[in-house]
This record gives sequence, structure tokens and C-alpha cells, in this order.
Amino acid sequence: MNLKFEQFSVGDVISFEKIFQQEDFGKFAEISGDLNPLHHDAEYAATYAYNQLIVPLHLIIGPLSRIAGMNFPGTPSLYLSHSVRAVKQLKYGETITYSAKIIALNAARRVMTIKVVGLVGTNVIFDAEMNTCALRSEWDQEIDSEVSKASSKKRVLITGASGAIGGAIARKFAHEGWS
Repeated sequence: MNLKFEQFSVGDVISFEKIFQQEDFGKFAEISGDLNPLHHDAEYAATYAYNQLIVPLHLIIGPLSRIAGMNFPGTPSLYLSHSVRAVKQLKYGETITYSAKIIALNAARRVMTIKVVGLVGTNVIFDAEMNTCALRSEWDQEIDSEVSKASSKKRVLITGASGAIGGAIARKFAHEGWS
């Protein structure tokens, strides 16, 4: 597929799911050197982590690289930066849904700002904002996730709700690709 930077719009969304298994920690530990027992020692986790092994945050956010390298913008991407906020812990075996939305474009520099939320059901596990740059204005690539174009999606305005109720409603709509 022939892609051009100009084809992307603020509001474009992709979404995909991933399940981390306890075996994934071995690969992560080998690469990162992180051997924290909260991630692999059930006895330790029973004492210090509410009886559950938890997936390391940096393993959870690994798919941000997939978003940059395969979708926003894709293969000519240079991953510039990100900020991440952990909200809840993820347990091994849970399905986490990644929802990424372009929130700003700088066409002159071919830079995208992308908001990413990781959800288990309606619970936010993390949120992030990342910046990527397309090194070329045009390239060939197969996209690994279907992009929901901003112009083809409905928009929702949530009023009269605040706090947890409004947040839960907003997350549910965002998970379903609404702007």
C-alpha cells in the first residue's frame, strides 16, 4: 500500500489487543535486566503486591513501538518521545486493548502527536502521549491495524457528568473509536 503523510488526520484511531503471559517476563528480564520479584515470584507478590504478579510497565508499553513503526506513521517513523502515566496494574493473562489516536499533526516537519490508552474493560491501565516523525513524505507499507479515519467517525460530547462516571463513559466511547 502506498502511504503519504498527508493521508493522516487528527482524530484517526487504531485499536488492537494483547495478552501478556508470565513467560513473557523472561524475555523482558533478559533484555532489560529488571528482575524485580513483583513480576515473577508468586510468593513475593502474595506478600507485597495484593496476591498477584504484575506485568512491568515497560513491557506493557512495548507496543507503543508497534504503533509508531507499523501505523502512525509506519515504517519511515522515527520515535521522538513519549510520556507515560501508570494508572492501574496489569495482571498476566488479562487482555489489554491499546487505543491510539492522532491528536496533532505538524505537516511541515511530518511529526505526529499520538494519545494512547491501555484498557482492560473500562479500566485504564496506562495513558501515554508520544511523538513520531515520518522520515519520508511517501512510502510503501502494509498496515497491521485498520485505521478508523476521523472523518468517518461520529463524535460525542459528554456533559453533565464529572469524576468517575464521566471518565468511564469517555473511556468506553474512546475504546469504541469515537472522537
